[in-house]
Amino acid sequence: AEIAGATGAHVETVSAINSLYGPMVTTAGLLAGEDHQRALEPFQDYDLALFSRTALNDDDLFLDDMRLDELQAKFPELQICPSDHITEVLAAL
Repeated sequence: AEIAGATGAHVETVSAINSLYGPMVTTAGLLAGEDHQRALEPFQDYDLALFSRTALNDDDLFLDDMRLDELQAKFPELQICPSDHITEVLAAL
């Protein structure tokens, strides 16, 4: 609510369920690309999706070997941005 008030942007938090290690594992770095895909499907008409860069390795691969550009291709209207810090999130808004 504070970010929305400061930026004028509609901000919504979306949870992704971990299909590899189970729903009790909530570490962003252990989410597969398919987990992100399932979480984003209801929001594909949004402008921007941000998530923790820790979900990707140095080659922009998720744990299930899905590439970031593959995920982006599934949502052509949605800008998908991995980020390291809240300042990157604010800059994107």
